[in-house]
Amino acid sequence: MTKFTVLSRETLSVPAADAGTRLDRFLTARADGRSRAQVQSLIEQGWVRVNGRVVKPSYRLRAGDTVEVTWVRFEEEAGLTPEPGPLRVLYEDESLLVVAKPAGVPVHPGAGHTTGTLVHRLIARYPEVAAVGHPRRPGIVHRLDRVTSGLLVVARTPAAYLRLVEAFQRRRVHKHYVAIVWGRPHPPAGVIETRIGRHPRHRKRFDVVSTGGKWARTRYRLAATTETFSRLHVWPYTGRTHQIRVHLTHVGHPIVGDPTYGHRGWHTVRDPVLRDLLRRMARRPAIALHAGCLALPHPVTGTVLRFRLPPPRWFRDLWARMQAVAGS
Repeated sequence: MTKFTVLSRETLSVPAADAGTRLDRFLTARADGRSRAQVQSLIEQGWVRVNGRVVKPSYRLRAGDTVEVTWVRFEEEAGLTPEPGPLRVLYEDESLLVVAKPAGVPVHPGAGHTTGTLVHRLIARYPEVAAVGHPRRPGIVHRLDRVTSGLLVVARTPAAYLRLVEAFQRRRVHKHYVAIVWGRPHPPAGVIETRIGRHPRHRKRFDVVSTGGKWARTRYRLAATTETFSRLHVWPYTGRTHQIRVHLTHVGHPIVGDPTYGHRGWHTVRDPVLRDLLRRMARRPAIALHAGCLALPHPVTGTVLRFRLPPPRWFRDLWARMQAVAGS
């Protein structure tokens, strides 16, 4: 009999936009690191139910269907190979780690990034993390985009993993970002509340949608501005993929350096120093978005842990130059 480990359970409601989609395709799009064949095997073995019934991978979903998934790891599923590399650990105890993720480094393997990720470095220094959570993203309870820098929490034990995942799902974790955007937002503070779903044509992008998708809420406040650029405080209430990037673009103020949702922009910048800084961001690659503050309940004691991480040097240099150009 094949041995397995239960990783997590998830209940999904099928939006109207996914009506008619095969069940295996629907789940594969939400199963980071798993192939369609692996998802089909999961369905065939009864780990997936639709409206309380076991169905085939080819089942065509209907709007409003309830999909219950038990994500499991089978013994034969290969894990990752440790890769030593730079890893800045800000806090550690027996249950969790808090690390500083640099921009340009993917958190875990995905399309186009099978090696050189943060989790490869994590399991090289902390081998026990390899057995926690999903085999392709061990220890990871939340994520930062490859192009984003900032604080990242990692679980060191299965028990801590489940409690931390629950804390994020129940929105007991508070995150604060700082961003540099194009233009000056009006009003200077506000809440952006929309539904976010996959872009209908560009499947690697997300967009604000009128139907389907998932509800998302982001609060922002202007910290400083040069009129051409602004520095914002941003608090995501929900944790949708690319949420801050999509929302700020939606209100007309894309994040500086974001080639997916914004624009390159450096060709419009006359100052050669600032133009060079923007070019370097693209080569890193990095965008001007940094996860600098994090507060969460400890998975064992329940004590609220608070962490702060200043933006990286290049981020501070970028804003300083923008201010200098505006004042010249």
